[in-house]
Amino acid sequence: MKEKTKEKNMNTKWSFFNGYNIQIINQETEYLKWRDTYSLGIKMIDDQHIEILNFVNDLLNNGSNYIKDNPDYFKEVIGRTVCYIKSHFANEERIMKASKFPYYNEHKKAHNEFTMTVIKSVKDYEEGRRLVLTNFANFLRNWVLAHIAVMDMKYTEHFKNISICCTFVETGLTVEDIIMTAFSQPSLTLLLCPQCHGLCCAAA
Repeated sequence: MKEKTKEKNMNTKWSFFNGYNIQIINQETEYLKWRDTYSLGIKMIDDQHIEILNFVNDLLNNGSNYIKDNPDYFKEVIGRTVCYIKSHFANEERIMKASKFPYYNEHKKAHNEFTMTVIKSVKDYEEGRRLVLTNFANFLRNWVLAHIAVMDMKYTEHFKNISICCTFVETGLTVEDIIMTAFSQPSLTLLLCPQCHGLCCAAA
């Protein structure tokens, strides 16, 4: 993975993140680059990981300068990011719990500790304590990369061994199709079939 690219863009543009447009004014460097080796094999989760990496890049490029001119930058953008990351963790945990991932408790604990650290940083900032935004962005970068490259890889191996419920075999659906169906319909829940132990979704 490249540490940093040398190409920079001086043009003002808008970065789309989690339904919000964030104005990017300064020079840009791609500090983090998505690699195929980070893929968990679940497109929804991979896409969310990519969005988080993109956000960290935005912070590292623009946060330290932009906050000087707009003190609400941190509160507004980080606040939205906290909600996004919490939602992402909830998605991961739902899949892990339904598929009986053996390291679920360990993974959930890491999620909770990370979330509390981020929330504390936001609270400290709101109470007037000085916060170096680039340091905060570096914390996000290091944690996310370590989490994806180490902890999430355990789940990748687990996911590869999940089979689809015998009820759905003839439909041509994949395990990921079952997951996406359950997430798109709140009335459905993910679970392992008690007969064949394959992943399926059913009415809650």
